[in-house]
Amino acid sequence: MGSFGTLIATGILVIIIVMVLGQWSYMMQTGIRMYNEGLETFKHRISLEKTDIRVLDVTPQSNTTIYVKIKNVGSYPIPIAQFDMSEVFVIGTLVNHTCPTVVRVPFDQLSIRDEGWRVLSVSTNGVVGEVLNPINLPYASSGKWDPSEELFIIISLSNEHALNLTYPVNIVFVTPNGVSTAEGGF
Repeated sequence: MGSFGTLIATGILVIIIVMVLGQWSYMMQTGIRMYNEGLETFKHRISLEKTDIRVLDVTPQSNTTIYVKIKNVGSYPIPIAQFDMSEVFVIGTLVNHTCPTVVRVPFDQLSIRDEGWRVLSVSTNGVVGEVLNPINLPYASSGKWDPSEELFIIISLSNEHALNLTYPVNIVFVTPNGVSTAEGGF
């Protein structure tokens, strides 16, 4: 009888172990599935919040004034409140020089500095104006640069950084989250 009791106890123990392993396996599969679903949702949200910009045109008006057209080709609006965290660089050759120089130009919507860039206008699909989150110009104190909108900006340089326009002029625009675009012109 002792071996029969051992056999039954062993059988019950095997059944308990199989049940515990089955439950553990189910919990692991559920956890992995939930993790993968969360990861896919996160990837989708990141793709929806993609920032991308493109400089469409660079037009030097004089050796201290440059007009630039930039388009938000991403899927995420950029708040005007973050423009002071954006970077604009002018790469060009200064008057009386032969080597290119990089000049960092700060956002200066009210034109209170010698050097700065500001938003002149915003257009949507080639039409001046915007429907969604309009930027209140000329102050640019509220609003967003929405996807598909084009900014027309003016860059003002000091006489110290006046450009020799016989050489190329390039503009680099960097958003607050590090996305950048560059374009040149004469």
